Amino acid sequence: MTRSSGKPDQRLRLLVGLVLLSGALVGGVAGWVVGTEFPASPPPEWPVLASIAGLVAVGGLVNIDVRVRSTLHGVAWTDAAILIGLAIAPSPWTVLAALAGVLSAKIIRRRQPIKSAFGVAKDTITAGVGWAVLTVLGFTGSLDILGVLSLAVAFLAMTLVDELLVIPVIALSSRTRIWERFRADWDIRLLTLLWRFGVAIAAAFLLEIDEQLLYALPLAVILGHLWHERWVRAREERLAWQHLAEATKTFTGVDLDVVLRQAVLKGSRLFAADELEVEVWLGDQQRLVRGADEISYDGPPAAAPAAGSRVYAAPLHGYRGRRDIGVLRLRFRNRVKMSEREEAMVASYAAALDTAVRNAAAYRQLGEATEAHAYAAAHDALTGLANRRELERQLAEALVDQASLDSRIAVLLIDLRHFKEVNDTLGHLAGDRVLAKVAERLTSGAGPNDLVSRFGGDEFAVLLRSAWRPARVSARAQRVLRSLAEPIEVDGLPIMVEANGGLALAIDPQDTEPEADAPAADFRSTAQGWQAELLRRADVAMYQAKRNSRPLVAYTLAQDPADRDRLALAGQLPRAVSQREFILHFQPIAELGSGQVIGAEALARWRHPTRGELSPGAFLDLLERSTQLSAFTAAVLEDALAAAAMWRAAGHDLRVSVNISARSLLDASLPRQVLTVLEAHHTRPDRLCLELTETLAISQLDTVDQVLTQLHDIGVQLALDDFGTGFSSLAVLSRIPVDQLKVDRSFVQALADLGDSGGPAGAAAVVDPVDPGSDAVAISQAKAVVRSTVQLGRTLDLGVVAEGIEATPQRRLLWELGCPAGQGHLFGPPQPADELLGLLTRGEGGRAGAVAAPLAPSPRVVPLRQSRGSGNRSVG
Repeated sequence: MTRSSGKPDQRLRLLVGLVLLSGALVGGVAGWVVGTEFPASPPPEWPVLASIAGLVAVGGLVNIDVRVRSTLHGVAWTDAAILIGLAIAPSPWTVLAALAGVLSAKIIRRRQPIKSAFGVAKDTITAGVGWAVLTVLGFTGSLDILGVLSLAVAFLAMTLVDELLVIPVIALSSRTRIWERFRADWDIRLLTLLWRFGVAIAAAFLLEIDEQLLYALPLAVILGHLWHERWVRAREERLAWQHLAEATKTFTGVDLDVVLRQAVLKGSRLFAADELEVEVWLGDQQRLVRGADEISYDGPPAAAPAAGSRVYAAPLHGYRGRRDIGVLRLRFRNRVKMSEREEAMVASYAAALDTAVRNAAAYRQLGEATEAHAYAAAHDALTGLANRRELERQLAEALVDQASLDSRIAVLLIDLRHFKEVNDTLGHLAGDRVLAKVAERLTSGAGPNDLVSRFGGDEFAVLLRSAWRPARVSARAQRVLRSLAEPIEVDGLPIMVEANGGLALAIDPQDTEPEADAPAADFRSTAQGWQAELLRRADVAMYQAKRNSRPLVAYTLAQDPADRDRLALAGQLPRAVSQREFILHFQPIAELGSGQVIGAEALARWRHPTRGELSPGAFLDLLERSTQLSAFTAAVLEDALAAAAMWRAAGHDLRVSVNISARSLLDASLPRQVLTVLEAHHTRPDRLCLELTETLAISQLDTVDQVLTQLHDIGVQLALDDFGTGFSSLAVLSRIPVDQLKVDRSFVQALADLGDSGGPAGAAAVVDPVDPGSDAVAISQAKAVVRSTVQLGRTLDLGVVAEGIEATPQRRLLWELGCPAGQGHLFGPPQPADELLGLLTRGEGGRAGAVAAPLAPSPRVVPLRQSRGSGNRSVG
C-alpha cells in the first residue's frame, strides 16, 4: 500500500474522486454478493474474519516512509495481508474484512480525511481485483501448483492496480513526471514485491497445516517489516552517499556558471526538493540561481520571483574567519522533516559547493585580471588606441598571413610637428586633450580594417590593409593626414596640428617589383624581422618628410643609407663566427630581498675589428636570417657553460640564462646539442635556463613543441621572456613547459620614483615627456601586471624575474609586490665572466656573492614564501 500527502490541484482532486467512487463500488459489490449468498453460504467463523481484518490493519500500520520532494508516501504490507485472506477465506468476505482493517489503520494513524479515504478506497479496489482474478481462474482454496499460480497472478494484478492508482497521485502532488515515478527505485520495489509475496504464500501454507497460526501472523508481519525496513534504509543510505559523490564531481570545473547550474540541477534531484536555489555574494556581485528539473531563474536576488514555500537553508561557510559567500536553500511546498542523514548530506554538499564556488570565482577573477592586463598592455591609457606592442603584434601576424600578403599591407608613421609648443604653452593637460582629439581624427580618417595606434609620445602609426597599389595607398595615407587639417579646439582656443608622415609598403617576397629585389629583402625570412624592417623604413620616410617639410614621403631604397651597412655586416658574419669575434657579457640576477646573486644572463656582443664593440641590436636580426645561426648558438652555449663552470669552481654555483632564437627552436637537433655541451662541462641541466622570446604563432608549430618538450625532459629550465607585453598569454603557458616568467622591463621602468630616480649615476626618472598626466595610471597598471604575474607564478609554481631594475625604490616596490628576483644596472651591468667572478668574490658588506645590501622588511610587508620546491626555483 502507499499513501501520499500534499495539497491536490484540480487534476489530483479528479483522480482521487474517481478512486473513491471505484472503491465504494467495489465495496458495495462485495456487500451485495455476501448478502445474496449468506443463506446458502455461511460466512467464515468470526475469529477468522477478525484475524484477517487485524492482519490487514497491522500491514497498514507498519510501512516504510519515502519522500518524493515534499510529498511523503510509504510502502506497507496490506497487499500481502489481503492475499493471505483471499487464500484462506471466501473472497467477498476478505474484501469486506480488508476494508475494515484498512479503515482501522487510517483511524489509528489519524491521517487527513481525504488521505484516509483515498487509502481505504485504493486497498478496497486492490482486494476487489484479487477477488476478480481468483474467481476467473477458478481458485478453490487448495494450495497445489495451480492454486499457487492463481495466487501469484492475483498478487501481480493487485500490485499493478496499486501502482496505477498511486503513482499518478504522487506525481501530481509532487509536480514530477509520472514516467519518472514509475522508473524510480523499480529494482527495490520488485524485490520487496517478491519478498511480500513469498511471506504471504509461506503464511498460507502454515495456516493449511494449523489454522491457529493465523493469530501469530501479525507478529510475523511486524518482524518481517523490521527486517525489510532495515535493509531498505541501509541501501538508501549507501545510494544516497554514492549519489552525493557523483553530484559533487561536477564541481571540479572552473566555470562559475556551470558550477552554479549543476549545483541546482544535481542538488534538487539528490535531496528530492521541489526547488533548489544557490545565492552567492562575490564582492559587489550578488547572484541567485534557482530551479529543479531545469533552471527557472538566474540573476540578481532582488529581481527573483517570490517563493513562499518552506525553506531548509545551509550557508556556504567562509574559512579562516572570512564571511560566508552565499547560501544553499532547499524549497518544499509542504512541511518536510529532514533526517539526520539528509542534514549531514546537505552540509557536505554545501561545503563542496563552497569550495567549488571559491575556486571558480578565483579562476574567473584571474582570467578577468589577465584579460584586463593584456588589454592594458596592448592599449594606450590616454587615447584608447592600440599601443606600439599591439601594432607590432598585429603587423607580425599580418606578415605571416597569406591572405594579408595577397592584399598587401603598409605602415604609415605620423609625427606631430611642434607639439612640444602646445605642452609648453597650454600645459600638459591641454596636450593630453589634443592627443585624444588627434586619435579620434586619425581613427575616422582610416579605413574600417586599418589599425590606428599611438606609437609613443607625439607619434602615431596606422597599419593600412588592402594596400593593392602604391599610388592608391599613398592617397589613403594622405586622406588620413588630411583628417588633421581642421583646427582642434581646446578650452575655446583653436589649435592647428601639423603632421609629417612616412609610408612603407610590405611587398610579397615573390613579387618582381623593384623593392622585391632590394638588398635588404632577406629581412622577410622571419615575421619579426620583416615587421621591424617595415617600421624602420616608415621611420626613415617620416624623418625625410620632416627634414623636407613635406606632409608625406613614401620610402624608397635609394634614400635609405642604412641598407649598405647592414649588407656589409651580413657578409662578415661567417668570418665573425669562425674567428670567435662574438663574446659574452653576463648580467647578474639577484634575490631582491637578500641581494645575493643566484644567476646570470648571457648577452652577446660583437667585437668588430673596425667598428668596435657592437650591441645585439646591430646583428641579431642578421644572424637569424643567415645560415650562421646554428654555429652562433653552439658557440654561445659553449662559452656560457664554460663561464658557469669557472664560477662553480670558485664556489659560486649560478644558473646561467641564454636567449634562444625562434629559428633555433625549429632545429630538431638542438636538445641533443644542448645535452652534449652540458656533459662536456659537467653541468647539471637545471643550471642552464633557455629564454624564449617567440610569439604565439611560432610556438604553435609542432616542431617547436617537440623541441621544447625534449629540452624540458632533459631538465633544462625554460623562461618566457618579456611576459606581459601581449605576446605571452595563458594559452602559451598551457602549451609550453615553462619554468620561469620574466617581467618585461617596460613595466619595471613604469615603477620608477618620479621625484628621484634613485638609480645609478646619470640615470633619469621615467617620465613621459608628452603625457606625464598618465604616469599615475601607468604605474598603477604596471603594479597590477607585476602583482598578477607574481601570483600567476606562485599558482603555477613558476619562478618570476623582473628585468631592468635601475633604482632601489624599484627593487623595494617589486619585492613588496612579491617578486623574488630581478636584474638590472642596480645590481650590475653586463660584464665579462672574469669581472663578474671578481664582483662575486668581493661581495657586498662582507657577504661573498652579494651585490646589494639586504632589504629590511617594512612594517606593512609580509614576505611571501615560495609555493613549492626550494626557494631557488624562482630564478637561480
